[in-house]
Amino acid sequence: MGSDSDAAPSLADSLAPPRWRRLVPVLALITWTAIVWTSRIRNVLANDELTDVGRTGRIMLASSFLALALAPIPAIVAYLRSPADRLASRLGALRGLATVLAGWTIAVWVVRGLMIGFGDWSVAFKLIHSALAATSIGLGAWVLAWARRSRIL
Repeated sequence: MGSDSDAAPSLADSLAPPRWRRLVPVLALITWTAIVWTSRIRNVLANDELTDVGRTGRIMLASSFLALALAPIPAIVAYLRSPADRLASRLGALRGLATVLAGWTIAVWVVRGLMIGFGDWSVAFKLIHSALAATSIGLGAWVLAWARRSRIL
């Protein structure tokens, strides 16, 4: 008789999507956040018109996003590598971290969107930042919906 690892997967296991597919909303928000906010840091560092205080504040905001985007990565790895009997607890930790990132994303982009929309900026600047805000808020909402749905899966 072979070991358990030699056993063929059950029909349910064969039909189940890979675990990472359950994490697509979180992975999308993490990726988007990393792209947007590393670009923001690069732009801030290249802007010679900013004072040190202005530069520091902008970098701190961007860094808060990057830290929140990195925080779920160990939980993602733990979830993907966990045995089936530990998935629920791993998913719970990931859900909490992803919810914080999503909430922060939505809150900041709502405020930034209003400030930019009513500010003295060019139409092109407003359009670009409206697209960034809409995408970020949409991804944040997708993660919040995923977090609610994953409680019952």
